[in-house]
Formats: sequence, C-alpha cells, structure tokens
Amino acid sequence: MRRWVGNLAAPKAPARTPSETGATPPASPPPASAPPASADGQTAEDRPFEVPSTPEAAPPDPNKPFTPDASVSPSEMPSAELPPVSPAFRRHPFRAFLAFITQSRAIFLATLTVWFLLLYFGMGALLTSNVDDNPAFRPAEEDLPPGGSVAVAMTSAVLNREVNEHSWTPDDPWFFPSAMLNNMPAYQRGIRMAVFRFTAALTTRQPTDADLLEAHDALATPPDRWWIGTDWPWVRASSASRYDDAVDYIRAYNARVANGSAPSVRDAATLALMLDHLASALSEGEDALVRHVSGDEAVEGRRLGNDEIFYAVRGEAYASMLILAGLREDFAPLIRQRQLSARWAAVARSLEATVGINPLVVTVGDPGSMLVKNHLMEQGFAVQRAREQLLSLAKDLRAAPATTQQQGAAQTRAQTNAQARSGSR
Repeated sequence: MRRWVGNLAAPKAPARTPSETGATPPASPPPASAPPASADGQTAEDRPFEVPSTPEAAPPDPNKPFTPDASVSPSEMPSAELPPVSPAFRRHPFRAFLAFITQSRAIFLATLTVWFLLLYFGMGALLTSNVDDNPAFRPAEEDLPPGGSVAVAMTSAVLNREVNEHSWTPDDPWFFPSAMLNNMPAYQRGIRMAVFRFTAALTTRQPTDADLLEAHDALATPPDRWWIGTDWPWVRASSASRYDDAVDYIRAYNARVANGSAPSVRDAATLALMLDHLASALSEGEDALVRHVSGDEAVEGRRLGNDEIFYAVRGEAYASMLILAGLREDFAPLIRQRQLSARWAAVARSLEATVGINPLVVTVGDPGSMLVKNHLMEQGFAVQRAREQLLSLAKDLRAAPATTQQQGAAQTRAQTNAQARSGSR
C-alpha cells in the first residue's frame, strides 16, 4: 500500500529508448537470486525503511603471503613508525616537549639523566643546607654535667650539632649533593676555628691534661679531608670522624671537671687568656676580609667567593658568642667583682650584631655606593669592634683591681706609720 501511494505521489519521467539516446544497450545483468524473506514473509524490497546489514569481512588467512597493491605507490603506503604528530599537538608546550623527548630512545634517556641530576643535586643540596644561628642554643645534659663548665659544654655541644645533627659538609666529595653548597661549609669551618682556638686556650692553662691534648690534636685536622684521599695514606680518618672524637674528649674533660678530678681554675688570668684566644679567632676572620676586599685572599691557589668569606667569619662570630655566654656563667662572681657586667654585655651585643648581618645575597659594592652595599666591609667593622672590646676586657682583667690597689696602699701606709711610731719611742 505504501509503495502504491509513493508511486502516485512521484510521477515518473517517460522512458527513452536506446535508439533515441544513441547509446548501446547494456548487457543484461546476470539473474540474481531472490532476496531472502524475513520471518513474517516480507522481502527487503517490502521493507524500505530498514537498513540492510553489511556482511562481515572474512578474517585474513595467516598462511597466505602478503602481496602489496601495485596501484599504491610506496610513499602512500602506511609506515611502521609512530604516527606523525599533528600541528595542533605541537602548538601546546607540554605536548611539544613530550613529542621532542620521545623522538628516539637516546633523547629520552638523556632527558631522564638530566632530570635525575637536577633532582639529586638541586633538591639534595636544598634539603641539606642549614646555617643554624640560633642565639638561644643551650648544651645538652651529656655536654653539661652538674658542676661542669658551661663554656666547655658550649664548645662540645655546638661542634656535635654541626658534625652529627646537621652533617659535616666541608669534607663531602663532588658526588654528594652538599658539594653544591658554599654557605653552609664555610659557616661550619668558622665554627670549627672558634672551637679550636678556645680548646687551645684550655690546653695552654692545663698542658698535661690528656683529654684536652687529644681534643686539640683532633681539631687541628683540616676541615675538608675525606676518608679517601690522593696522598698516602689513601684511607684515613675524615674530618667529621676526627671532630666527633674531639667532642668525646671535650665531654670527658668536662665530666672530670664536674666530679673534681680535673682542676677548674677560674681566676682573672684564665679568663683573660680565653678572651685573648677568642679575639685571635676574630682577628683571623678580620684579616681574611681585608685581604679578600683588596683582592689577595686565596686558599690553596683558589680565590674564595664573597659568600664563603662572609659565612666563615659569621660562623666564628656565632661560636664566639656562645662561648662568651658560657664564660659569663662560669666567671659570674669575678665579673661582678670587677664590675665588668656592662662592658661584657656590650661585647655580647657586638657579636650578636655581627651574626645578625644576614643578607639574601652577599654583595661587595664600592664604598659609599647607594645602590649596591658592601656586606664584607659592614661585617668587618662589626668584627673589629667586637675584637677590640674583647682585648680591652682581657687587658683590664690582667690589671690589678682598684680595690686591691687601695687596700695595698692603705696597708703600706699603716706599716710606715707603725714603724715611725716605734722609731720615735
């Protein structure tokens, strides 16, 4: 019925004979088999709104050899390589980067190696770097037994913190992440120098003490010696291990001071000697600053950087500040007797100001420059002021106190008067 209505709605054009068109009549097509009928008895022609199904292609025969089509040129044949990257893909930066590193296996492996080195050295150095300048640092119980010296405990505590807690970095070889650092190794070298000078002062006062001699000998080890070297012996104790031994020797000495088996001399001459050695450590840093600014400073034929000199002096000032705080507790009666509390506090403030100079980038500008500061000259002035104050304190401690002089003069006058009265009789 639908077909009949459709034929009426669409009028057909009159058929033209082959003689009218001048075309050769086509050969009659071979007879086709009747289309299969569905379950309801209708054929495909009776179902005009149904889409005929496409027969599935037969699977390729694996035993049949592949024969290329001669009508397709080799340039048009599909390639066995990866499909080409579209321009839209390359326009995206991240996608373009992925496309570049995946071009070949060599480029991919080289990219992985570069990323590994960046993470290993960059992140490793960032996590290792620690310039600890805590002014409220206090020694632990194992460093300061009851009755021991606070200044001696400061030396072992700050050295133990840098060697065992923060890791000693000046002796790390080139393949360690800390080899990329400059500030922290220089800072630790400065701390070691101040501790070494203070231990030398203790050894001078007690030259026969075995623990102090061993500690002084261990601290004399260069700070950048690894346990494998190029000179003989090739295998030796590293700087970190030697300084760890020095910590043990200083702790043993302080324990003997606490139980009374080691003498603890706390007179004015001993305090003056210790202040002289602290000033000597600061004097070495000041001389290094002067030589570096003038262009003459070099260590083992290599000119140090501005930040290396700066942080080495800063480490010396920080360790000296801690030791000075310990000496104030050890010699508190003597300082009060000599009325040196105000001057002692002035030295402490000068050292704190030296440690407090902490720029983000160490610059060495021309003197008087308004754009670029000279942090080395600023630090050198603060160090010079602290050193002069220490030397002045040591000089006053060696001098006889005014009260003692007055008492001696009064005794002399009394003896003279007594002798005069006895002679007159």
